[in-house]
Amino acid sequence: MYSPGGELSADALELVSTALEKADVDAKRRKIVWGDGQRRSITECVQRIHAEHPDLPLALIETI
Repeated sequence: MYSPGGELSADALELVSTALEKADVDAKRRKIVWGDGQRRSITECVQRIHAEHPDLPLALIETI
């Protein structure tokens, strides 16, 4: 946790948690419904979060 990788993981966890805090799940369509009503796949959600936080690797966001 106190290594650079650990800090990056902690930052990623906080950002992803915050981003998905107001999201809902459409289990039937297998989509995450964002606060703005957009329905996205997990891959699309990862890309959206990465676009807002390009310093976080896609693979790290996806594993959170």
